[in-house]
Amino acid sequence: MSDLSGRWEGLLVDTAGVQQRAEFDLDEKDGGIQGSAGLTVVDTHEREAKRAKVEGGHGRGARARGEGGGDDDVELSIRTEDGGTFTFRGRSGDPGQHAEAVVYGTYEVSGAKDLPASAGVAILWRYKQIGG
Repeated sequence: MSDLSGRWEGLLVDTAGVQQRAEFDLDEKDGGIQGSAGLTVVDTHEREAKRAKVEGGHGRGARARGEGGGDDDVELSIRTEDGGTFTFRGRSGDPGQHAEAVVYGTYEVSGAKDLPASAGVAILWRYKQIGG
C-alpha cells in the first residue's frame, strides 16, 4: 500500500474483550504521517460509549512499505495526547467491493493512561469519498 492518506474506519478488539470503533484521519506526505484518531468504546448494547482522542504529531514512526495493490506490510505509530504510543502492524488486502482499501493486523498501546486499549486485533477500511 503506497499511501495511507484518508479517513480510515473500523474496529479494534482488545485482549481484555473491549471493542472499540476507530476513526483515523491521516495525511501522508514527505515520508511522514500527520493526523488524528478517535476510539469509541462500545459495550455489548452500545449504551455507554466513551470517547478517547489520539492526536498524531509529526508521525516520523509511521510508514507504509510495499508496492501497492494488496498484501503489503503496513506499520503506523501514533503518539497519544498523554505521551503514549499506539502502534499498528499489519497488511493491506483486497477489500473487494466493500471499500477502496483495507488494512488488518495487530495493535499495541504503551505508556498511554487515558486510552481504553492495550493490545489486540484491528481491521480498518478506507471508503471512497463521494463529492469531496
